[in-house]
Amino acid sequence: MNLSLETVRTFFSYDETTGILYCKSPFGSKSPGDTLGVKTDTGYLRVFFNGKNIRVHRIICVLKYGEIPSTLVVDHIDGDKLNNRITNLRLCTQNQNTRNRRIHSNNAAGLKGVYFNDSPRNRKKWIAQISIAKKKIRLGRFHTKEEAHRAYVAASRQYHGDFSSI
Repeated sequence: MNLSLETVRTFFSYDETTGILYCKSPFGSKSPGDTLGVKTDTGYLRVFFNGKNIRVHRIICVLKYGEIPSTLVVDHIDGDKLNNRITNLRLCTQNQNTRNRRIHSNNAAGLKGVYFNDSPRNRKKWIAQISIAKKKIRLGRFHTKEEAHRAYVAASRQYHGDFSSI
């Protein structure tokens, strides 16, 4: 849903120090001064407004930056979906946002960009790899997962810059 700056400024206000969104003008069951945001199954805060569920961080970015182009998404810099302080939000492409993901919960190595290959062909080594432009690139085989992770970190900083999540 495209939110106009005028609509957002009419119905919402925001505290930059806490990251909390408030009702400014009544809508639905909400009254001025009410704290807004219900946590979704995916961990984001959302508001039901004009028949649609809208993520709180999108409303906050519209308040701060104006209307968001359809080509951009809102990224939580620190990965905390509930931290909606403007200093933690930035506009980016979906590709950039994907780079800033946290480590997967099923990551057995415990380090991003690293896995253990126990096949004899790979001589039971730690593998470092990175995704660039939807392609996985192997960075090498290493004796320890720490060595592999250092290779991933260097490549991530080189290719992903500010969106590098380590």
